[in-house]
Amino acid sequence: DFKFVTPVEFEPKLYDRTLTMNGVSKSYAMTGWRIGYAAGPIQLIKAMDMIQGQQTSGATSIAQWAALEDLLVRGDEVLRAVQRFDSR
Repeated sequence: DFKFVTPVEFEPKLYDRTLTMNGVSKSYAMTGWRIGYAAGPIQLIKAMDMIQGQQTSGATSIAQWAALEDLLVRGDEVLRAVQRFDSR
């Protein structure tokens, strides 16, 4: 019966100081694709973009489109997988 809450859900005043990051490798069984995302204050995201853009190459368009499909369309798949794991 555990319900996860984000720091911002727990304390809304933290909104402007919160960085949320995640990836699709484990949740969507896309191991090896190395696709992730971040959301947060615009100044921090711009700084991250400057650093990341200089240190790594971009992900392939195929991996980007596959990740987008999973994030926008297949969200229910993750919920069903969690329910299966819980039942086991």
